[in-house]
Amino acid sequence: MMENKVIEIIQQPSYWVEEVNNLMYDAMVNYMDKHQLNRTDFAAYLNISKGRLSQILNSGEINFSLEKLFSIALKIGKIPNIKFEDTIDYIKEVENVHKKQYDAFYSENVDEFEVFRFKKEDTKIIQFPIAAHTQNEYSIAY
Repeated sequence: MMENKVIEIIQQPSYWVEEVNNLMYDAMVNYMDKHQLNRTDFAAYLNISKGRLSQILNSGEINFSLEKLFSIALKIGKIPNIKFEDTIDYIKEVENVHKKQYDAFYSENVDEFEVFRFKKEDTKIIQFPIAAHTQNEYSIAY
């Protein structure tokens, strides 16, 4: 049953566009933070307008041509590594990773948070601070 859902999702071009958008967005934000660049300086460095950069950072929508996408990736120290896999091999890999990650209940410390994972069809990840002196925020993802 999971295989059918995975096939349905991964056969949508929008899934892969969103995947690339997310990867590029994260890489751009991390580069800005690491190099302490403001939007004006970063836009100039990337050779795009400040308005276009603001649009990307506010909405997460990249939508560049492949050439522009690769150009930006290389400017921020990232190599665009694209590979084409057989669908069934990709599904098997996803299922194996999913099974390994959620086969048992366990907890782990991640950046001063305790993360609990449960084996369930709808996995819940609950994070809370380990010590009273850490953040008083709670995150729950379904």
